[in-house]
Formats: sequence, structure tokens, C-alpha cells
Amino acid sequence: MSKSVPNPIDIKDGIVLDSDRVQYQELYEEYATVNPTRWEFSTVPGIFKQSLEETDESTFDTIMDHFGIIPTWDNIIHQLHSLNESSDNNVQYKLFFLARHGQGYHNVKFAEDPEGWPTKWRGKYTDGRLTWGPDPELTELGVEQARDNNKFWKHELLNNQHRNRDLIMPTRFFLSPMKRSATTLVNTWKDIVDLNEKKPVIQEVWRETIGTATCNQRRLKSEMAKDYEPFGFQIEPGFEEDDIYWKPDARETLAEQAMRQYKGLSRLFDDYPEDEIVSITSHGNSIKAQLMVFGHRAFAIGTGGFIPVFVKGVKVN
Repeated sequence: MSKSVPNPIDIKDGIVLDSDRVQYQELYEEYATVNPTRWEFSTVPGIFKQSLEETDESTFDTIMDHFGIIPTWDNIIHQLHSLNESSDNNVQYKLFFLARHGQGYHNVKFAEDPEGWPTKWRGKYTDGRLTWGPDPELTELGVEQARDNNKFWKHELLNNQHRNRDLIMPTRFFLSPMKRSATTLVNTWKDIVDLNEKKPVIQEVWRETIGTATCNQRRLKSEMAKDYEPFGFQIEPGFEEDDIYWKPDARETLAEQAMRQYKGLSRLFDDYPEDEIVSITSHGNSIKAQLMVFGHRAFAIGTGGFIPVFVKGVKVN
């Protein structure tokens, strides 16, 4: 099996229940009652195979299928530019590359004992052999997955070089505050992007499901700054020194996480209207929630994988 194809655990974790969608809609409607001016998102059809119901997520190889494009990159980017140029100020179109971090030690432990993970392991930090909390590192395979993405990005960019090498390059980079996201981003974009110039922004909003699982408990802000700022990373304003969100006895639902992602995406559309191509490096459940916010079909993403999504945002009142 290709490293970019999700495994059976990823497929199971990628399922979105009808009850999840109903709860999210209820939370969104509550939000709308006190925020009459807000963003509504949808996915533009006919751009990527991942949005098609007939695409089998269990066998689809994003990398080998040229990211799943249906038209050519020239046509996709031309459509992106044209739609933005002809739209009112309250409408934006963006191309997102939603990346999942490479394999971490928590993923290894979960794969070893998926039945025991929620009851026996996720509240602990180690089994004496593996350490997965707080904020676990990538495994060797996880780093290799990110480096493989780097190779395929270079290949895809080389195919576009005779026209415009920067055709599909993101102009903004965001990531969750976890080591596994930062390490994945650095190894994916090494020698492609000058991160000191692009200054990826670390934001709390892109975090994995918050609560109970120690692997989703972050480190101190000062520790992150020491490790990431040399790469050009910036930590968003208002970021707390301590992790004030994680609790050992309370865990977000998928709908609550999706509402968190919705607020982050809304802020992104508000603050970066000129950026048409955006990269977000986060987590499996974060991407699942982002796809739900966009109205995209559920689509499992393996560790180190990613999914491109062509999104329309409309600011309504």
C-alpha cells in the first residue's frame, strides 16, 4: 500500500455520522443568531476527484494522481483568479491544501491497540516503551512521509515550470501548535519555500480534538518559540504560555471541533482576502472537521497525506 493511501484505521476514523452533522448545524445556527454577519462556505464542484462520491478513499493515491485534479492546473488557477476578479467584495474563492502531519508515536500506539486506546492509553503519557504525550514527536516513518511529499511537490512544480513554477504555490502557511505539524511542514517545504520569508503562523484553532488524549496536550509557548522561530514561524498574538484549553476529563465532540475550525476559517477569510492559495498543516480530525465546514464529503486522510479543496466563501448578513 502506498504511504499516501489511508489505512483501515484512518478510514474508520474518517467517518462522519449524521448526528455529527446535525449537531454542527445546531451549533452553527446558535452562532448565526448572535453573528448575523458571517461567512458561509461551500466547495466548488468539478475541480478535484476527492470531492466526487465515486472516488474510493481507501485506494485513492493523492500523490500519484497529481493531487486529484480534474481539469489542468492552468485551468484551475485561471478559474480561481477569474472568479475572484469578477466577484463582489463579499465573495472570495480560495484553494486550500489541507495537510495532515506524518506518523507520530501516538499513531503507533493507537495502531497497536485501537480497542484499548480510549480506555487504557490515551490518558497516559507512555507505556514504558513509547512516549506519546504531551506533544509527541514524529516517528522515522512520519519524517519520511513528509520528505516524500517534498519530492512529489517538487515533481508537480517541475511539471508546471515551463509555464509558471509558482502556479500552485501557497502564499500563506498556517499550522497547529504541535511538534508533529511543525516538523511535517518544515520537511514538506524544505528547499521549495523560504519559510523565513513566508513566516508560517502557529494558531491554536487548528489543533487536534482537545481533551483527554495526552498526545493533544501542547507544550509551553516559550518552548515552541525556541524551537520554531529559527525556521521563521510566528506564534499568533494572544497565544497563552500554558495550554489553557486541554482538560484531562473533558473532550470536544466532532461538531464542537468543526465549530472551532469554522471560526478559524472565517477569521482567515477576513484577515487574508488577497491570498488565494493557502496551506494548513494540522491533524486527522481537524481536517475531517474542516471538510465538514466546507460542505465537502468525508474523505479519510492518512498520516502525512493531504487534500486540496477549492472553496467559495460568501459573507452574508
